[in-house]
Amino acid sequence: METLPSRQAAAHLLNVASELGSSDVQRLVDGLRGDDKELIDRSLALGSRVGPWQIGKLQDGTFEWALREQTQPVDDIKYRARPYKTHRNKATEKRLLLIGESAAGSWGYFGEYSLASLLEDRMQHALGYPCEVVDLSCVNANWRENCLPMIKAGMTLDPDLVLVYCGNNEARWLMPLLLSQSSGSHIIGGFDLKWNMLKGDVKAMMRASKDVYLKSLEKNVADTVTLCRKFSKPVIFVVPPYNSTSWQPPERVPVHLTSVKLQSWSDFISKAEQFDAESDYTKAMAMLERAIELDEGECQRSQFLMASILQKCGNEDKANKLFEKAAFSGMGAFVGAVPSFPGEAAALLRETCDAFQVPYVDLPRAFKDSHAGEDLFIDYCHLSEAGFEVAVDEVIKVCLESVFDIRVSPDHNQVEGEFAAPVTERGLAYLCAALHGYQNGQSEGEVFKWAERGLNVAPQLIPLYQFLREVLCSYHREWITIDYLRSYGISESILPRRYAVFILKFIYHARFDVSLYNMLGDLIDGVQFDSSYNSQTDGVISYLDGNLKNLFFLDRGLGFGLPQKEMSRRGWERIGNGFVANEPTGVISFPACTSSLEWKYLFLRISPPVPSAEVKGSVYWNGQLLGEIQVNTAFDEFQLKIPDSVTDDSLCCYVDEIKIDWSHLTGPLDIEDSTWREYYVKEYGPYPIAAIIHAVRLIKEPLTVSL
Repeated sequence: METLPSRQAAAHLLNVASELGSSDVQRLVDGLRGDDKELIDRSLALGSRVGPWQIGKLQDGTFEWALREQTQPVDDIKYRARPYKTHRNKATEKRLLLIGESAAGSWGYFGEYSLASLLEDRMQHALGYPCEVVDLSCVNANWRENCLPMIKAGMTLDPDLVLVYCGNNEARWLMPLLLSQSSGSHIIGGFDLKWNMLKGDVKAMMRASKDVYLKSLEKNVADTVTLCRKFSKPVIFVVPPYNSTSWQPPERVPVHLTSVKLQSWSDFISKAEQFDAESDYTKAMAMLERAIELDEGECQRSQFLMASILQKCGNEDKANKLFEKAAFSGMGAFVGAVPSFPGEAAALLRETCDAFQVPYVDLPRAFKDSHAGEDLFIDYCHLSEAGFEVAVDEVIKVCLESVFDIRVSPDHNQVEGEFAAPVTERGLAYLCAALHGYQNGQSEGEVFKWAERGLNVAPQLIPLYQFLREVLCSYHREWITIDYLRSYGISESILPRRYAVFILKFIYHARFDVSLYNMLGDLIDGVQFDSSYNSQTDGVISYLDGNLKNLFFLDRGLGFGLPQKEMSRRGWERIGNGFVANEPTGVISFPACTSSLEWKYLFLRISPPVPSAEVKGSVYWNGQLLGEIQVNTAFDEFQLKIPDSVTDDSLCCYVDEIKIDWSHLTGPLDIEDSTWREYYVKEYGPYPIAAIIHAVRLIKEPLTVSL
């Protein structure tokens, strides 16, 4: 018998039922009973296509999910697509729908091993009869836009249980959804948030973002419960775990400080990082305390760095609390963000499930209590094999007791099964973790750890590592295809198609990946720069006619990038009118070219973010000061003489480096004119920046006419 919701929850159900489209839901119920022959074409505006599936209704009133012949290559990554039918192979078979985003879809494990396959294997052993897990998860999904419609469509498969593992993408999708309509009224509290954003009130925006995010999360849970109860289907939620302790969050500077305070903050952070590198943790924490006093505990970078140092000092409890706080500090969860699920969201999900008397699997607590002795994550939220084992055991315990009425004893041991990750797939997952970490600005030590594990677990991947090393510094990476990979000798057995699509997706996001190139060299043969580097980089600066204003050089997380207004890397393939200098120090590295003495000058064209902003900087070439710049007008131009000789640093034989130390950054709180403040936030987002970079170019002779 279905448990009745509390009075508060019941009232909420009545409020949201109409928004779900109860008549559409009823038609879907009728369709399952065979009463509506045109269900798919009429119901919920889903049409006959859902993701990579074509859904058709059979003569007996049941449904068939067939794979469409023509799909996009990205669908290979987004879905684990296989055919499904309402009809079951065995009368005793139980069917579970797995709904969620990339964490539910086992990102990184793109082969046969997955949360769904492991859960299916272990559930069959626990129940003693057949069980099918239908994996309808979708990478990069949004709960309301993707997961709720997938639940509705999934009802055509007549499941016995809906398992909802959602929430990781809600914070990072908030801004894109808010900006997708003119008013923002389609999101609870969205109008106020958008108003604050457009007015440039970043402090109000920071508070409103968190409030709107939590309210939207609560509504998504309530709407999901409502939908499943319309079909009398039990639902279990999974509280997503988040890797707050080893994944460095993306926010680099506070969003809410004036330029004067931000400069002091940056000095404290720089000194703290230096003391940390020297293992002088007392001095490092003293600097961080002063930084946190300035940012009021609202910046991910300062919070995470303090937590890391506390962890090194053995203060685990205090460190863990600060790691959790860092996840929801500032605007890092919403702008330039990666998937996350902070502690506040986990607490709200538990409370909402309790209000509706719906069971849930509490993975954050299970992970905290776990004694696995190894990494439970491969990045911010995606699980390793050890994480899957803990997760599946917890899911099974809740399923057995809540749905199948099987009592599990307190001393319950992990359910044994026969399914494990193949060796090659484990190695590829670890390589994916390394590439993902590198792409998202994690430490070189963390990236190297996963790349090394991948090769240690699966030595047969050495041809793939060699291939990557031979293209990572190439400017022309977009010509590489799966067929080319195969012609290189990287067979399907070494690199299955889903992994190949991910590898190519990483390669197409072209950057001058020289640090990753050297890491792979250390792993493969202990050599960093070799002949493959020269073959990739020879002539590239001449080919570009000295132009360094390019994603290849500037989109590397080293102080330059495109404006951050939404989620991380959204729209990175579109070249902007200008890059922004978004940290106190920016670095541009590129294949060495000064040894040829061909290029004589560095040409810069720079604008202030707004007319009232002061822009000053010191420009260095391979550590040598080229000159001081002061930007007085929009599109101000500078020509700086490049030294005739390089330094003694052997790295300069391979890589040249331009560094600019900016005197300060300008943010919305520094702009008194409301019109320009609104302009700033619309163009560049809420974070402070130093300048707009219109041109970075090497030239052979001084210019008399502007480029």
